[in-house]
This record gives sequence, C-alpha cells and structure tokens, in this order.
Amino acid sequence: MASTKYDGTRIEMYSPLEGSRGDSAHQCGMNINCCVANGSRGYMMIPRFAVMTSPGEVYINLYSDFSAQFNLSDNNEVTLKQKTSYPEGDKISLSVFPKNPKNFTIALRIPDWSRQNSIFVNGEEVKGIASEGYAKIAREWKEDDKIELQLDLRGRLVKLNGHAAILREPIALARDSRFNDGFVDEAAVIQNKNSFVDLKVSDTKPRGVWLSFTAPLKLGTGIASTSEEPSQIHFCDFGSAGNSWDSNTCYRVWLPESLNIMNDKIESY
Repeated sequence: MASTKYDGTRIEMYSPLEGSRGDSAHQCGMNINCCVANGSRGYMMIPRFAVMTSPGEVYINLYSDFSAQFNLSDNNEVTLKQKTSYPEGDKISLSVFPKNPKNFTIALRIPDWSRQNSIFVNGEEVKGIASEGYAKIAREWKEDDKIELQLDLRGRLVKLNGHAAILREPIALARDSRFNDGFVDEAAVIQNKNSFVDLKVSDTKPRGVWLSFTAPLKLGTGIASTSEEPSQIHFCDFGSAGNSWDSNTCYRVWLPESLNIMNDKIESY
C-alpha cells in the first residue's frame, strides 16, 4: 500500500522509511516503469491466499470485509462472510453458512505480535488460543454460526541503533510534515510503559491519510528536554505517510532518540 499513490494512479518503485515520495523513474521512453505495470498484480493475488482450504479445514489468512464461497472435500458448499474495520479496529466478525450442517475445522490466523486475543463462537468464549500460528476451531458448523475475534492492536515501541519507531501492528506509524506539529526529523523520546505506547485516535487527517493517531513524545536534544511534559505528536500509517507525492511533504518512521550525555547513553522513559 505504501508504494501506491493515494488516488491509485501510480505505483512507486521504492518506498523508503523517511524522506518524501514521488513518481519513480520512467523506462523505455514511456511514462511508465515495471512497478507501475506489475505492482497491481500484488493486489490481484490477495484473494488466492485470503481463504485457503485443505481436506476438512478452512484457513482464514486475511481479515477484511469479504465474502467467500468454496467446496470442502465432500462437496459441501460453504459461504463465509466477514465484517471488520481491521486494522483500524481490533474486532473481526465472521459468519459461517454451510449448505448442510457439517463437522470441519476453521483455522484463524493469529499473528505472532498479537499477545492478547479473544475468540467467541455464538457468544461462547474459546479457551486456549495459540499466541501465534492458527487458532483451530473444530466443531459442527451450522447456518449463520458466528465467530468474533479480537486481536491486540496496542501501540508497541521498537528500538534499533539509537532510533525508535512505533508499531500498531500490522501497521508501522510515521510522522508526517502535513500535520504541522514540528520537525519530523527532530530527536525525541517516545513515552512508553513496558514498551507499549498510549496511542489516541485523531480526527486530524490530511488528504490521503487513512489512519491518524497521537502519541506522547518528549522532543529535542539534551537532558533538559526529558524533564518537560510530553507533547501529543501526530502519526499516521506508513502507507499514508508522504502520500501527497509532493516533494515538500516529509515523513519519518525511525525517530532519532534524544541522547542523555550525562549518562553517556540513550535514556528511555
């Protein structure tokens, strides 16, 4: 998604984690390149892995609004209808419509980053959910049985080489200059508790931005900045960052951490 212009007209050759976005080089003397020509194949392949089957089993790999129909090994046609705003929201609702009541397994993909999960079938909680891989539910499925899945979309702090970033998985977040809340390359200390960041949904959305949040940051260099109250700084999903394709719009995923030279180390708060 990060490679695709917000209006769907172009696909970018490279999507760096900082800087600005724009049209990639043209090739063969035409107003096009191989990424523009072939990038849409990725979108077209999504249905092939969204729902997959093996004898007596159905694997749900993609959480998005969709309806799917397929035959199990015994030619019992099954329809699945999924409703969700994921990954904007953390809840997924799945309705099952087998042509005839039948025992089979529905396997729900549980990402390895999702540590707090819950599953309910027809209002009854399913215990012992795997922390990664697939949560397999084997039972006799009847028309309009309902599965409710909730995944863990807490903001999570990651650090590397004196820099820090926020993940609201499966989405990486980025600062974007269109929010007009400071210099996106400024050093900062991202406030967190046990590596989790308190993200708040924001109604501020520049053109082309899908997801918008604020996070508490202490901005600037030097030890003095760490004693001040944190500022609520805007972040958007990486796919939307810089997606005006305007060279004046800058964005950044990895923020340089403020250095506490008194302790000769990077201080985390």
